[in-house]
Amino acid sequence: MTDDSVVTDLPALAARVDNGDVVALGGKTLHRAPMALVRELVRQGVEGLTLVGLANSLDVDLLCGARTVSAIHYGYVGFEALGLAPNYRRAVESGAVDPLEGTCYTVAMSLRAARAGVDSLPVAGLAGSDLLDVNPHLSRAPDPTTDEARTVVESVDPDVALVHAVAATERGDLRLGGADLTERLCAGAAETVLATAERVEEREAFAARRTETGVPNHLVDGVAEVPYGAHPTALPGAYDYDAGAIASYREQSRAGEVNNYVTEVVGASEEGYRARAVAGRTDTFAWDGPGAGAGRDPAPDREVTVAETMAVCLLRRLEQVDTAFQGFASPLPTAALRAAAECHGTTHLSASGAVDSQASTPLSTESARLLDGAPAEWTSPETFDLAARGAVDVLFVGAAGFDRAGKINSTAAGSWAEPTVKFGGGGGSGSLLPLVKHAWGWRTEHSPRTLPAEVDFVTAAGNLDYLVTPLCVFESLDGELVVTALHPGVRRETVRERTGWDPTFADPVKTSPPAEEELDLLERVDPHRVRRSGFAADAL
Repeated sequence: MTDDSVVTDLPALAARVDNGDVVALGGKTLHRAPMALVRELVRQGVEGLTLVGLANSLDVDLLCGARTVSAIHYGYVGFEALGLAPNYRRAVESGAVDPLEGTCYTVAMSLRAARAGVDSLPVAGLAGSDLLDVNPHLSRAPDPTTDEARTVVESVDPDVALVHAVAATERGDLRLGGADLTERLCAGAAETVLATAERVEEREAFAARRTETGVPNHLVDGVAEVPYGAHPTALPGAYDYDAGAIASYREQSRAGEVNNYVTEVVGASEEGYRARAVAGRTDTFAWDGPGAGAGRDPAPDREVTVAETMAVCLLRRLEQVDTAFQGFASPLPTAALRAAAECHGTTHLSASGAVDSQASTPLSTESARLLDGAPAEWTSPETFDLAARGAVDVLFVGAAGFDRAGKINSTAAGSWAEPTVKFGGGGGSGSLLPLVKHAWGWRTEHSPRTLPAEVDFVTAAGNLDYLVTPLCVFESLDGELVVTALHPGVRRETVRERTGWDPTFADPVKTSPPAEEELDLLERVDPHRVRRSGFAADAL
């Protein structure tokens, strides 16, 4: 080691996080989470942390289950298409954790404010959202130049940022692998930056690939070499997420057995964790293995299901669209967008950071697999900036519920103060719906529960003018979602019975069945049929 080395071991690195610290987490959803550091914080019994992250999964959920967390600034916490986050839900529903829910954009702007050394920044979007009423860090204030009301987000100043990288130097330069998800933002905002890396490299060799440096050494205070430090989440450029390990974790957590997971899997050391959880696996895991795509088709013997019908509805509508954005947990519209990019020339902006991906559609729509063959990379905060300038034509949005007026709920069933079910959060929807030209919704379940007359909580409102479900298509007319198309074999009576209000039928047409060339295109861009992953077999 050189005199200016910041390399240490994992326990010493994690020991620099104190009880009560504000901790920013690098990575996003199932990708590049600093899991080795998270596990070590659990081992060391750190308490009272306030977490900051745009969109998180097992990192936040495990810390909630270990009773390490007092509050969370977030846009989303969940496992994308793999399901909700059980320990986070339990902690919020019981009142053990203060949910400072905003959007991915408001969290990004709060970190941008910290990075710039200012107390607050204006943020676009959020018009009509109940998030403004429940998050004390969001407020409305007059613009100093126009006196018009604007939304302001307070700075959140992290004491520590935790990140994981493919490689590091002894001085602390980090090569992330894949697109920058949130790491530079977290590192620039935090007082102290702690990193794990798959390996530590000589600086001369590292410098030969300097254009790939994600975080420079002057921001980094400590590094530990930890192979598989993101496992079981993915490390872009190295290995995919371990769907089997995540499923096992969620099963134990849903059963209230997270303490068993901590004892039996996390264990007393990271070396022991790797021996139990990683030993015997390949270095890449399986991009397209069970849980990552293949093996999740509920109806493998059927060429056409309602998933194909819904996907071609979106594909056909994209013919005249220049630029569209799809967030996470959205494999069905991702398949439609990938197809539209190929046949219509639609620019596809992905939450993964990929622009116009050439890869087959992955189950995780944050997956770095979408970067394969992509001509450019683009971060999520940049997409919000683009929307704020009015330059995003279409946003695809999913939600727990869509109501008669086109408002969406991804926050909670029941009241905010006493939720019967705490959902993962709307991600970026609260910011984006008021900003994009058009928002198009999709839902794999059509029932009074998912289509109520009025949602319990308005996560997002504005510009939702199209909604496709397994039964029909709704479009906005005079502020109400009305039925404009019925899918093959669907009767009006069925739609009435399964909708939470008495829907208006605006001379609905019959959805044309998918044509052979449309099915061929979907199979080409989505050969593992992950577009079907959100459906039960009997719903297809």
